[in-house]
Amino acid sequence: TVLVMAICVATVSYVAFGASMALGAFLGGMVVGQSKVSDQAADDVLPMRNLFTVLFFVSVGMLFDYRTLLDSPLLIVGVLAIILVVKPLAALVIVIVSGHSLKTALTVAGGLAQIGEFSFIVSEMAKSLGLMPGSGHNIIVAAAIVSISLNPLIFRSTLALEPRMARWRFLSKWLA
Repeated sequence: TVLVMAICVATVSYVAFGASMALGAFLGGMVVGQSKVSDQAADDVLPMRNLFTVLFFVSVGMLFDYRTLLDSPLLIVGVLAIILVVKPLAALVIVIVSGHSLKTALTVAGGLAQIGEFSFIVSEMAKSLGLMPGSGHNIIVAAAIVSISLNPLIFRSTLALEPRMARWRFLSKWLA
């Protein structure tokens, strides 16, 4: 029932509002998550989680065009630099300046050193509306695959920085 409800919301979003089925499915999940039966729905869907994970990565693999790596390697490196360096550093600074601990800041920074599933939805929508060329979508897919693959290593490395960064004097004024 929950799956049917989510699919119905996805379909209505697609037909009525012109949203993509992926965005509609996201909205369907939000609707189910806000319902009275959300805990039971999560328990019921949990056994299918591995299946959905496999389907997600198969679909990402189908989106990937290896020629993008050969045609635009510097652009991919630039996008990866933004994803893996600029975004986490910005998050680190924002969390520290807002008064949270270094550990919290590093956890947020490490967790944000990737782009996730929603980027595919936004990229596909931009491509379908003519706001981004197909090559841009391919670059985002390639960068997402690399960033998602590297994120566990980056996350562990980022958390390992805490003891070393805690000794830096200029950080101590923000962490006090």
